[in-house]
Amino acid sequence: MRSAIAMLLWTAALGAQEAPVPPTPEIHGVVLEAGTNFPVAGAEVTIVVMPQTPTPVSNPTEAGKTTTDDRGTFRVVVDKFATYLVRAEKAGYTDDGKTTLYQAPSNQLRTTLDKDKPTASARLILTRSGELTGHVLDAETGKPIPNLRVFSFSVVYDRGQP
Repeated sequence: MRSAIAMLLWTAALGAQEAPVPPTPEIHGVVLEAGTNFPVAGAEVTIVVMPQTPTPVSNPTEAGKTTTDDRGTFRVVVDKFATYLVRAEKAGYTDDGKTTLYQAPSNQLRTTLDKDKPTASARLILTRSGELTGHVLDAETGKPIPNLRVFSFSVVYDRGQP
């Protein structure tokens, strides 16, 4: 009789075990300065849910926002599995200007979280803004050229082509 009761209690204990807790979706990473790889403390990291079917007027929903610590690291727990855009910004910094079909700007990452890949790691790069200064001189006279408009632009080469 005692062994039957013990067997019954043991079977009940096995059945009472909780189901495994599903993993919590999370995006973590680091924001670094281009050229130095120094951490960028105080960068604002925004995470938005990307719409499943983008339309011209799609407004992605913000899923989280945080600020990087002294080591440039961040961590955001999101509430569901989805496709996210992670973007870092800080005053005095910009992205690297890459917006080709094959490369996104260095300050953002698109990632999809699901039950098989519940976490993502992002390495985001910010570039310090710069300033161009100088004088344009006439080659013959050596004097400044008044009212000359100067424009700067960058050319990104992709696979050897501008």
